Amino acid sequence: MCGPRSRSPYHVAALLTLPLMCRGLSVGVFPPPPAIHALGQAIPYGDLARGFAGLPWAELATQPDATLASVLTAPPADDGHPFYRQGAGADEQPTAPSPLPPGLVVDWTHVSDVELARAMDGQSDGGEARAAVAADTFADIASLEAMALSARDEGHTSTGQAASDGRRQCSARDLAGLTRLGSAEIASGRVAVVLLAGGQGTRLGHRGPKGTFSPAGLPSGKCIFRRHAERLLAASNRAQVVAQSAAQPSGPLSRHCRWVVLTSAETHHDTEAYFEAEDFFGLDRALVRFLTQASLPAVHLLDGTFILAEPYRLSTAPNGNGGLYEALARSGTLDWLEAGGVRHLQICGVDNLLTRAPCPGLVGMALAGGLRVASKAVPRVRPTEAVGVFAERHGRFGVVEYTELGADLAGAVADPATGRLAFDLANIGHQYMRLDVVRHLARLGAFHMLPFHKAQKRIAGLARAEAAGHRAASLCGLKLELFIFDTLPLVGTVTAGRAGVQLVRREAEFAPVKNADGPGAVDCPATAAGLLLDQCTAWLRDSGVQVDGSLRAEVAPRVSVAGEGLGAFAGLRLSVEPGRDAVFIDSREGLASLLQ
Repeated sequence: MCGPRSRSPYHVAALLTLPLMCRGLSVGVFPPPPAIHALGQAIPYGDLARGFAGLPWAELATQPDATLASVLTAPPADDGHPFYRQGAGADEQPTAPSPLPPGLVVDWTHVSDVELARAMDGQSDGGEARAAVAADTFADIASLEAMALSARDEGHTSTGQAASDGRRQCSARDLAGLTRLGSAEIASGRVAVVLLAGGQGTRLGHRGPKGTFSPAGLPSGKCIFRRHAERLLAASNRAQVVAQSAAQPSGPLSRHCRWVVLTSAETHHDTEAYFEAEDFFGLDRALVRFLTQASLPAVHLLDGTFILAEPYRLSTAPNGNGGLYEALARSGTLDWLEAGGVRHLQICGVDNLLTRAPCPGLVGMALAGGLRVASKAVPRVRPTEAVGVFAERHGRFGVVEYTELGADLAGAVADPATGRLAFDLANIGHQYMRLDVVRHLARLGAFHMLPFHKAQKRIAGLARAEAAGHRAASLCGLKLELFIFDTLPLVGTVTAGRAGVQLVRREAEFAPVKNADGPGAVDCPATAAGLLLDQCTAWLRDSGVQVDGSLRAEVAPRVSVAGEGLGAFAGLRLSVEPGRDAVFIDSREGLASLLQ
């Protein structure tokens, strides 16, 4: 990654942002802006953790002008993260990412929720052409299920089969088979969901953890945490019904999946208190566990000096969602999960209203394909979209963050006739990992290899001119973040069949709540609420329910998790009093009362 080891540490510090670790806390030194611009946006950790146990933290906190350059004693490593490494030459540029080979991508976008629900009920999907396309991979679901279940009982996964001549399209029949396979795992308690919930709602104008925010526009008025919790419980119950009907469970049924909620130092107390006040949203408290991710010091953008939150205390920020892995290992949660029989993790962000977790189809795909890691993606809609993309680099499977892709690659077109972007697989932050893989990475200390990514933020702290007066200011600073997807290249290659991407419909699974509402705002509460209402209304219409005009409906997860169970109301008309443009359906009885 870096130049020859003969260079002095001070010279290296002038060129690179150097991640360090001291007593479990990681920090960074930042060079002047020209050097930052010349450097790639991701910096491998390497072996720079050596020799820093004696850093004078108290002294640094009392000196607003201090940087770590004066105490840096170890040269950087030549080797780095397999996805980001530059090579041994000091002047060698990072290898540009390339689009994923099509064989790693399974296209699920051609099947609607209601089509899948009908196939689960044994009805024909009417998709003979799609079934023919899928014949190369998932035609014989029965044999795939038998192979995966046998491999599971033997303690390993099946090798599966991968097509290399194009993206694999699945029919509703194929997806139904994989969904049944995943449902058996969920019903038997072998799947746990991890919710990344360390963020605060400051950009939304909300004080408190983002999960406690209630998006305007939803007739239910439910907060994000409640939406996730109710879906978790309903999806677990649905999986049990599916598994029982298929006679697939090989063990006792679980009430619901174990749920791990990742918080930050700023949100942990408030999150736990909120769950307590809401009686854990009806979930079994014994199956819910809270973790806290670590924090990193923030530094001034211009010169790399530390920002003080107050005299004698460094300003810190959460270390990114990639801090999950260390938190899982450090807290004993990996042991807790293993003791509960968990074998699969589904990891997703709190700010996606349409997240499907647990998702039996994703688990089934991983089992049938022998995947160690798998991810959900949606088609990227524009070159400037602020979302990472799945890509290949050094023969490894991974994600390139949108801030690191570059304008040329972001706008590259794969098919001029259709305008399809070359990097068209947008990461929606929904990952699958086998639990034994996470455990193995923890044993190897691989989390210390994760690259830090630089994020420019307005950070509250004391400016030097104001430090004596103890006045807080909003400073232009940098924070270091670990990203959860940076573990993917450590276990997933583009040739060995150990990784895969599930391409899903954007309108079905991606409704992020990131920005405040306003004119022209995207990925905001209003757009996310609208997508959720559109999805639920489409379920009703596709099931044969007549929905008049612009009326939209919010369907509670306990009524329908993913469009199933609504066909019984086909031919009836949804009717509400004049002037209402949205309705909340909280029960099947409530839905029946609104139908004519």
